[in-house]
Amino acid sequence: MAYRTTVRLPAGVAWFLRAVAAGCVLLCVALWWYAGDQPVACAVVTVVVLGVAGALLGTRGRIEVDDRHLRLIVVPFFRKTLPRQEITSVELSEVDPWREFHGFGYRLKGGGLVGFAFRRGPAVRLTTRDGRTYLIGDPAAEDLLSALRG
Repeated sequence: MAYRTTVRLPAGVAWFLRAVAAGCVLLCVALWWYAGDQPVACAVVTVVVLGVAGALLGTRGRIEVDDRHLRLIVVPFFRKTLPRQEITSVELSEVDPWREFHGFGYRLKGGGLVGFAFRRGPAVRLTTRDGRTYLIGDPAAEDLLSALRG
C-alpha cells in the first residue's frame, strides 16, 4: 500500500452526532415505556433508529492509494475505486466542505465536481479522463499528492 489514512469529522460535528444518538436512545426508551404493549413495532423502530444513529457515529473517511487504484471510502456506507491510469492531473488545493459541497463525506456537485471532504483544510484536486474533478480533503495532502504522483 503506497498511502493510507483515515480522516474524521470535526469535533463539533462528532459531538452533535453523539447528542443525536443520545436523543435516539431516549426516544427508544420512551417508545418502549409508552407503547411496550406492541413489542414487534417497538423492536423494529429501536433497531432502525439505533442502527442509523450508530452508523452515523462511526462515520469516517479512508483514503487508500496503491500501485493501481485510488480508493475513497466513507465507512460504513460507501466505496469508490478509481484506477490510477484514469487520473490525468493532480495538484494541491484547499477545501471547505460546507461552502463548496454543503456537507461532509462523498459529495457530488454539478459540472462533474466530486468532493471527498470531512474537514476544512488542505486537499488534493485531481482530474480524470472522463472530465470529473475530485477534491479530496486530507490533512496530509502533500503525502497524498506524492503517493498519487509516484
